[in-house]
Amino acid sequence: MDSIYYKGNCNLVDANEEDAVLFASNIRKRELREMELLFGVYDPFEAVRNSIKSSMFSYVFKAPDGEPLILLGVADIKMNRDVSRHLGILDGKGGNVWMLSVPAATRYKMEFTKYAAPLAFMLLQSGYDFLTAWYWSGVSTLPKLISRFGFRPVERSVVNGEVFIRAEWRRNNG
Repeated sequence: MDSIYYKGNCNLVDANEEDAVLFASNIRKRELREMELLFGVYDPFEAVRNSIKSSMFSYVFKAPDGEPLILLGVADIKMNRDVSRHLGILDGKGGNVWMLSVPAATRYKMEFTKYAAPLAFMLLQSGYDFLTAWYWSGVSTLPKLISRFGFRPVERSVVNGEVFIRAEWRRNNG
């Protein structure tokens, strides 16, 4: 049985491959486009399944009927000298945060933002000293949400002709 981290109208629980199957067919078009631009991914199921499999922690926010609405997780950053220098990390554990949603998530936006997201981000941040998240500049809600949890934009990069922004969170942000 999955752990329940938040129980309200909806639930926040551990994500699994079954969630990827249910979720992938309904992923938001702009988020699918973001994955295509960044990673060349055109198969939503493979993208979602690989995100869950590669993550140290992954969670799903489910509607009352069990429909997966929001998936989020964090995958370890493989550190080497170049990555360490680019990110400005001398030591500590780093992770890359990801989050995907389906159109029906809008119906439960307030519940997620007010109750489930703070718990989810507390869980994601608990195992790391440094987190980073890339997002397409065309995505309007993610920057506002992650800024509530201490993420700040630090880098802009053009990928396949589109602007992406990297935000980061550091445990000892002063």
